Amino acid sequence: MRLIDTTTVGNPNTAKLEYSNQILPGKDDTDTKPGKDSIEDNAVVYTFKLQILKRAEKADGTPLQDVEFDLYKEVSEETINAITGVEAKNVGLDSRKYWLKINTGSLKTAGENGEVSQPGLANGTYYLVETKTNKNYNLLKEPVKVELKIQYTTSMTETWNWTPDSDGNKKLVKHTITSSKTTFTENETNSTGIHTETIINKQGFELPITGGMGTVLFSIAGFALMAGAAFVLLKGRRKDA
Repeated sequence: MRLIDTTTVGNPNTAKLEYSNQILPGKDDTDTKPGKDSIEDNAVVYTFKLQILKRAEKADGTPLQDVEFDLYKEVSEETINAITGVEAKNVGLDSRKYWLKINTGSLKTAGENGEVSQPGLANGTYYLVETKTNKNYNLLKEPVKVELKIQYTTSMTETWNWTPDSDGNKKLVKHTITSSKTTFTENETNSTGIHTETIINKQGFELPITGGMGTVLFSIAGFALMAGAAFVLLKGRRKDA
């Protein structure tokens, strides 16, 4: 397994709990204020990155820049800003479900690799909706399903701070992770915590612009067909005569 990539960063979480000493029943505590104890702990939670590579015609084709996407995830009905019904149908998603757009700004491919990425994702199922593509290329007909199933294992060095209580028993007051090393795998393959999705666009054709050269060519072809039909018709009448 490969060591953690610097582009995948864990989110440290620290929690501290303060509580009062218990006052025993039957004791006269009118003039006694309970003391305070506390315990502190921390942990690291990882999120992952989706990298989108845009290619022309095939997986190793020409990279395409300025192609735009939105990323959606199915959510519960109560989720704020979720879309459903006609709004969901208009972007190609199941109109019976609720969807939340993950990205705040449009995901636009750029650079010599034609790529864009969305960080901060938990494992789960997402849908990429293509909203804009290059001239002469067709938009994707439906959203692309993306599955994030990245596993990680962390080995760490920890410190445990104890202090004796009034009865001489050890009491944990702080747990700290002083160093850690994380390895990632995806589908049993070494990973850096980044899921890569290659999206392919196919070239299509555009109808000729009104008044353009395409219209002229179609008009000439039409006149030629009409002239040929008229010639055959007149020839047939002469033979009958």
